[in-house]
Amino acid sequence: MTAYTMLGTWLHFRAAAFGSVVRRAGAHPVTMQVDDGHQDREPTWTVSVVGTPTRVTEAATLGELWAAPRTRVWELGVAPQWLTLGTDDIKGRRVRS
Repeated sequence: MTAYTMLGTWLHFRAAAFGSVVRRAGAHPVTMQVDDGHQDREPTWTVSVVGTPTRVTEAATLGELWAAPRTRVWELGVAPQWLTLGTDDIKGRRVRS
């Protein structure tokens, strides 16, 4: 992955921080839809939550996930990118639409 691609992906995550929704799917990886401003497609990001209590069932925006450790994010077909997940930050919060 080139530095340009990595920078573009990082900027994409930062730009998508508002309005992005993450849903916890039981004990399985999270699937997250990111609105990147393109009306013709909606990229799907797979989030693997590591070391998170199972009682955390729904969470948060990408911006909230950005702030804390232990979440790996892949865009399908692209090398892993890292985000962070603070379990205390998302307990009890409802998914915002």
